[in-house]
Amino acid sequence: MKAGRRPDKAFPSQPESKRLEVVATLFPALTRAINQAATFETAIEATLALVCRHAGWLVGESWLLSADKSSLELSSLVISPVGGNEALEEFRASTLTRHLLLNQSLPGRAWRTRALVWVMDVSTLPPEEYVRTEVARRAGLRSALAVPVQSGEEVVAVLVFYHGELRPEETWLTEVFLAVATQLGALLERKQAEVELQRHVAQVEGLAKISRALAEAGLDSHNVLETVVRYTAEFVGDCCFLSLLSADGQRLRPVAFHHPNPEARAFLQAASLPPAAVATSVARQVIQASEPILIPVVDQAAFYVTLSPVYQTYMERYGIHSVLIVGLRTREGVIGTLAVTRDTPGQPYTPTDQAFLQSLADHAALALTNSRLYGVEREQRELLQAYGSRLAEAEEAERRRLAQEIHDRLGQNLTALSIDLNLIKSLLRHKEEHLLQIYSRLDDSLALVEQTIEQMRTIVHELRPAVLDDYGLAPALRWHAQQFSERSSIPVQVWVETPTTRLPAAAETALFRIAQEALTNVAKHARARRVTVTLESTPTGARLCVTDDGVGFDPADLAGRKSGQSGWGLLIMHERAESVGGNLQIQATTNKGTAIIVEVNQ
Repeated sequence: MKAGRRPDKAFPSQPESKRLEVVATLFPALTRAINQAATFETAIEATLALVCRHAGWLVGESWLLSADKSSLELSSLVISPVGGNEALEEFRASTLTRHLLLNQSLPGRAWRTRALVWVMDVSTLPPEEYVRTEVARRAGLRSALAVPVQSGEEVVAVLVFYHGELRPEETWLTEVFLAVATQLGALLERKQAEVELQRHVAQVEGLAKISRALAEAGLDSHNVLETVVRYTAEFVGDCCFLSLLSADGQRLRPVAFHHPNPEARAFLQAASLPPAAVATSVARQVIQASEPILIPVVDQAAFYVTLSPVYQTYMERYGIHSVLIVGLRTREGVIGTLAVTRDTPGQPYTPTDQAFLQSLADHAALALTNSRLYGVEREQRELLQAYGSRLAEAEEAERRRLAQEIHDRLGQNLTALSIDLNLIKSLLRHKEEHLLQIYSRLDDSLALVEQTIEQMRTIVHELRPAVLDDYGLAPALRWHAQQFSERSSIPVQVWVETPTTRLPAAAETALFRIAQEALTNVAKHARARRVTVTLESTPTGARLCVTDDGVGFDPADLAGRKSGQSGWGLLIMHERAESVGGNLQIQATTNKGTAIIVEVNQ
């Protein structure tokens, strides 16, 4: 309903020439100003000034919908140069601090009815209909009109103009103001489309940048977490928190955060952010129902009481005015949350921000899953390596114990037997005519004892060569090569570059056992004519190489065989090398020999 309206004939209308002049001068100027405006707000301010100048209105106001869409806030107020006086300045001052409810005063009525409101005389309106009646009367303001500006189906602004004379509603002038509002609405839609396009492009570029950053972060979980929160804070803002769900699914533990403000970041680093029970957490529905939480405008008092003391202090110092939380989703379910908060009012998160953050969180969840799998695999590999090392140590300890037992018990017994037999022989020497047969038996027994003693010594050396413990790897390799050549008739040449310091005992043992296994394989399979064993120093440790000129093999054939069919010796050599942090390579070609190369660190 248009308040204060009277028939046009009671007031003289504008001459036709004046109407044409207003239209001819106003619309080209408006078109230029609107097209050149950088923002919707600057376009509105230019519109107010042009309408006041060309149409003869004294004051122009623009009221925009607040961020929480609960009220109208003054955006601009323009006073025509021809109407400037102290009373108008008083009117300006009374307006600048106002917020109007959506059903209050002229702007509220235009917003609610979505129609132009024309008032013949605002100075006659009661205070419940117009809150500035007295100050408007003192300023000499009479007629007023309010026109809504729509973008799509939503009223986003209301323009209000005041005249110093009583003016009836004129159809042509109404059409002028509605056309102005239409142009502004079209501008806003165009600006919003441009902003949305720019945002979409920025988000696509942001996702690509984050994907590259996650790739560069590798599989280290700490790097992945820091990359996610840093780039999320940069592209979505302002503060970002990443929390992971506990193994029992009952608690959310903050594991990474970022804030562009160093002071806020330092506060969070020193705060030791506590875990939160899912059942009472703000993010409960994200975990339990995989539903994002979007709070465009935070109710400060109500939200404050839901926070733990640390976050309450953060809110007091740095502000939380908008909140967005999404889940870190995997095939197995939600493993945590990615949350952002806005420090200052006026820039609430939107559904578009929510969709972008969810895309980012899905990238992060995949990277974290890969990192976790890598971490589990690495732990298992390290555990297997530790088990292998312990097994090798236990094996060597058992060999040492057996060697000692054989030496202490069997050796002593055989030595005693040898002494006894020699003593018997000496006692019976004077009765040769009766005991020739006994002499023969005793000689055989002595030979057997000597052979047993020699075999025992060989076994002891095989189990744990004393030369390895006493003199080190190089002499042990020479000794074993000589023993191997005597048994197999295959010549072995040993080249040794004696290191300045001895390797750790475990590394020496591993290299010696690998050389033993390699020579055993030569004797069994290679049909070689000669073997070379090389030990040389490297900047970080030592390298052992066992090469032969035998028949060799195709490594591809070995890889294709099923486990258990063959290749156990090679597998054992690999495990021995890995147990001491070494690396073993096998170079082999059919009919061109084989080389076993192993490197270990000091």
